[in-house]
Amino acid sequence: MTALAEEHPVKLWANSGDSHFIEPEDLWRSRLPKRLAELVPRSVKDPDGTWESIHVDGQVFRRRLPSPAQQEFMHATVAAAGARDVGKRLADLDAEGIWSELVFPSLGMWAGSFRTPELMQATMRASNDWAKETIMDHSPRLIPTAQVSTLDIGDAVDELKRCGAMGFKAVFLPVEPHPAQRDYNRDEWEPFWATAEDIGMVIAFHIGSEPIDFAAGNSIGVTHHGPGGAVLNYTETSFGGQRAVVKLVASGALDRHPNLRVLVSEGGATWVPLHRRPDGRGLSPARNGGAAQAETQPTRDHLLAGVCVVSARLVGRDDGDGDGLHQRAVGQRLPAHGGHLRPHPGHAASVVRRRRSSDQGPHPVRKLR
Repeated sequence: MTALAEEHPVKLWANSGDSHFIEPEDLWRSRLPKRLAELVPRSVKDPDGTWESIHVDGQVFRRRLPSPAQQEFMHATVAAAGARDVGKRLADLDAEGIWSELVFPSLGMWAGSFRTPELMQATMRASNDWAKETIMDHSPRLIPTAQVSTLDIGDAVDELKRCGAMGFKAVFLPVEPHPAQRDYNRDEWEPFWATAEDIGMVIAFHIGSEPIDFAAGNSIGVTHHGPGGAVLNYTETSFGGQRAVVKLVASGALDRHPNLRVLVSEGGATWVPLHRRPDGRGLSPARNGGAAQAETQPTRDHLLAGVCVVSARLVGRDDGDGDGLHQRAVGQRLPAHGGHLRPHPGHAASVVRRRRSSDQGPHPVRKLR
């Protein structure tokens, strides 16, 4: 180590492409008109603490509660003060060397149980207003994702435009739309992709966000049952982001919208090379009776040009401006369960900025491109 390095140690700063903030429990109930507030999710636990009744959008269904040990574990993942306090979150970022972070919602998982388009629209709007007031306006280092209805695409387009005007840079989409809506490879979604491209809004998919119909007895993260179910469900979790991206490629959405930017959070990156043929070409948008054709632009090019995959390492490229990072969206995946920002053992933080330890705070946040 040189004398200069000893005198001026370098601190490494990373971006986080996946964090979550725990919204107030009464966020929707306190912001919606009374007739809609009565429809948002509400839990009534049995006296023995083993089951609960969930009331949501005029439906009532029963759900077994996690064991005490499981509840303790889940509480621990969101126990950090920074999970709910924005000021303390910034202190966490400074301590962990996080320059800025993309902030996903936590309440949105209930949206798959909504049946009323008006309720879906109102809850998403309330969440976005809260995120703007509480997170975005507090610090440019915190980049909250907007939320939109995937039940009514017209509502989604309107809210996307509103959020763009409010300053949002990314919009969270579940890896599958609402069960009552057609899938992302269908033409009905074309106005949404066009709007996102036009206003420069990054599409941010997060794995494990498949809408769950709790009224049908389904559970979060449970697709397979029987022998090996735990392992099968674990591996299944990461596939949703891949499917969502390939739907955009195969349907031609990324052909029609070359400037549309997509982020897949917590979905790994090793799958990207698999979606190409040995000659470097992928499959075309299927318009010939469902038969795949050789496309004019390889699938690989779509993935590398427009998709940012966030795993355990930084994803980016040198754009020649001396920063060493083309910040297409954000790039660093650090496990962040509602504010728990510590990386997994062995997952070194990737470098996005180098600064002297004597510098006062991180550099200003660059805009998403």
